[in-house]
Amino acid sequence: MNTRRDTLVVSLLVMGSLLACKKKETPAPVTEDPVATTTATATATAAPAADKVFKVGEEATQLDYKIKVSEVKQCTPRYYEKASLKKAGHRLIAVEMTIESISDKQFTPGTYAMKIVDDEGLTYKYSFRGKCEPRLQSGSLNKGEKVKGWVTFEVGDKAKGLKFAYDHNSILGPKQNVKFDLGDVPAK
Repeated sequence: MNTRRDTLVVSLLVMGSLLACKKKETPAPVTEDPVATTTATATATAAPAADKVFKVGEEATQLDYKIKVSEVKQCTPRYYEKASLKKAGHRLIAVEMTIESISDKQFTPGTYAMKIVDDEGLTYKYSFRGKCEPRLQSGSLNKGEKVKGWVTFEVGDKAKGLKFAYDHNSILGPKQNVKFDLGDVPAK
């Protein structure tokens, strides 16, 4: 018995049945101005534009969540991390944020979808290094629940024009991406 193949077949069957059971929507009746109705409906169901860059202290609202970056600072490394950071030419930047679920379904924020991009286009991912506490704890949030904490990134010593990006990808929904301009975080 090939369990890997069997698992794949069962997974495909379950996904197919879920998609087949999806509620079909009937088209809205035509009103006097079909262009206005279409535009209003598209605006209400589409995720906000990902092109807007928010500032520290502002709150961004997407379909499933709200996110606010409240502070940005250089994070102090633990004593055993200092040598490797210096050798690599890196420093730790910490972003304090609050994320709130505004969806009727559970929302799970994840640090794996967070990054910092500098003005040269270099991307820096989440790091477990540093002493910036409390760390943002990931987990499912029900509507109205919030999580707050620090997310640390290992960036180049000379990195400038930093932007924090959260690229939340929903499996069945639109992308819900936000960006925050962090500016230049001075070295300690």
